[in-house]
Amino acid sequence: MTAWRQPQPPAPARRARWRCNFRGRRFGLIAALLALSGCHQGGWLAGPKLARPQPLLVAWERVERTVTVDRPGEDCDSLRLVNDGSLGLQQRLSLAEAYYASGDFAERQGSCRSVDWFFGATMVTWDLSCDPTIDAGARDARGRIESLYQSSLLRLLRSSQRFGRFDPASGLAVELPQGKLRVPVVVHSNVWCTADLGHFAPVGEYDDPGLTHRYRTVGRGVPVVARRREGRGTPMVPDGQPFALTALLQVSADRPAGVLESPGGAVDLPALGCTPILEFYDPFLTHNADVGGCPVPLATDISAPLAYAHHFATFSPVRDFLQPDDTVRLAALGPHERGKIPIIFVHGLLSEPLTYLDMANEIRGDAVLSQRYEIWGFRYPTGGAVLEAAAGLREQLARAVADFPGCDPALSQMVIVGHSMGGLVSKLQVTDSGTVLWDRLATRPFTELRASDEVRMKLARAVFFQPSPAITRIVYIATPHEGSPWADRLVGRAASHCVRLPPENVAGMQQVVVDNPGLLQPTAPKRPPTSIDLLEPSSTVLQGFRDLRYSPCVKVHSIVGTGRTMVHGGPADGVVPVASAREPASISEVEVPATHSEILRDQRTICELKRILVEHLRTVARSAPEGLERETIVPGPATPEAAAPGNTARVRGGAAR
Repeated sequence: MTAWRQPQPPAPARRARWRCNFRGRRFGLIAALLALSGCHQGGWLAGPKLARPQPLLVAWERVERTVTVDRPGEDCDSLRLVNDGSLGLQQRLSLAEAYYASGDFAERQGSCRSVDWFFGATMVTWDLSCDPTIDAGARDARGRIESLYQSSLLRLLRSSQRFGRFDPASGLAVELPQGKLRVPVVVHSNVWCTADLGHFAPVGEYDDPGLTHRYRTVGRGVPVVARRREGRGTPMVPDGQPFALTALLQVSADRPAGVLESPGGAVDLPALGCTPILEFYDPFLTHNADVGGCPVPLATDISAPLAYAHHFATFSPVRDFLQPDDTVRLAALGPHERGKIPIIFVHGLLSEPLTYLDMANEIRGDAVLSQRYEIWGFRYPTGGAVLEAAAGLREQLARAVADFPGCDPALSQMVIVGHSMGGLVSKLQVTDSGTVLWDRLATRPFTELRASDEVRMKLARAVFFQPSPAITRIVYIATPHEGSPWADRLVGRAASHCVRLPPENVAGMQQVVVDNPGLLQPTAPKRPPTSIDLLEPSSTVLQGFRDLRYSPCVKVHSIVGTGRTMVHGGPADGVVPVASAREPASISEVEVPATHSEILRDQRTICELKRILVEHLRTVARSAPEGLERETIVPGPATPEAAAPGNTARVRGGAAR
């Protein structure tokens, strides 16, 4: 009896299937590593909920019963009507409804006239909102007025950008019967200016799994996420950097008047009865606007730029891991403000600075910490050499401090926070190498190395360094000081094999080996090590890290994950054992029952980091030179809103415990 055997496909088909299976395994490996890194995506819904306009004809019929005014399609003199004292509450409200409905109709028709109609509606509702005769008895009218003002202003901002009517330098252009009105634009901020205003998006409802809370306040104006204008960027704050502002269009008698361009000559704008001005307020400077000499609460949302940046991010941690280069970048969420201490976040393997999204949001949402700290982030290719990445951070940090004009004591009191492998990169910023690392790699002094000047310089910057004088405190989060057993296993070796290092780096290392026989220690790597190679517990370089001396000015803290148990027993976070995450030099250590990827978002981790930051402020206040000891200015309370069911909102500005 002949046994049945499944027929084999032709050889080309077998090779194609093998390649497909290999790719599938490779992508499966990458997906597993990506899950360990804790990457996630967010959602951004464009624009908030708008007031529903009345039917166009109905709205204008109500106006015509009591007011003589031009119908849609004709020029409207909204400025005169706004200040017509003969109009009562219902007449002006009907006029605002008609203007808003006309703007809605024009916008849907793709007409630039929508800008003029929305401007008229905004001006009418602003006048109504400031009218003291509208008391609590007109609650329904008051609510509709506020809704119309917010919606009219929001749609005015949106349509003015769409039709090219908004320019930060020349102002907001509005067509009136007397001519073109240029409404001046003013930005109230310590770090941003009018020239920085590029495209901006009104803030609506958004959902980002990277944010536990949403910090915002309720009040006047429209919160927007503005992006830095092209050509205004710097290495630390590039073009397109999103930041939070609140837009407010108001009528003021003590502000600069707009410019009215008329064919018949100049027109005295105050003679029209009002002085409109479009203002943008920085929520980190103030939560109130000056309206008639009285502070009025503003609507703000300081979490929105983080969610916006997360949703529209184009960076690929997987690509950067598989094909690392020498590109590193130190960047900030905004221009440096004198007196604020930078916190440098350094991400881990297969990750990026956005993994600190929730942590940065909680710090910025704290009324005290947000006034004393600013957020910086360091991005580096996580598949390449850790020593090279650390050298890049040292150089860019020194350059950033040198580029700031004047002497700012805050720039010598920085805090660096490193998660996972980022903790190792951070450690190389606060330690003195001496000859420890070179002795681990070589059998002869560096002076006897035979290599080109370029190779010698590259090796020297990687293995010989001194602690940065700018950093005085370091926080390790789930950092594998003793390596991770995963790096020695199949998944780690396969991941290391997938990394494609720059050919010039590989060729340079091979040339050093050829030109210097017997130079390398028997345990030293014979090729440029990947980041996975460094994380092996037996790594020669990693063992050298243990002997590095900390700067005497640096205080060390550790946060250790205990949310999992390793295969061979012992507490861990699923990736880094507790024994590996502990640093003997730490003055404080906190265990957090979380996994390696969840520990950054765990509220116990965030509370511990905030406690460390408060402690750092106390230390700075006792020892820092004059200039850092300044009174904390609290702009006002914000209400943190839970971003997901089950989250407990905390009051902004509460003490870190």
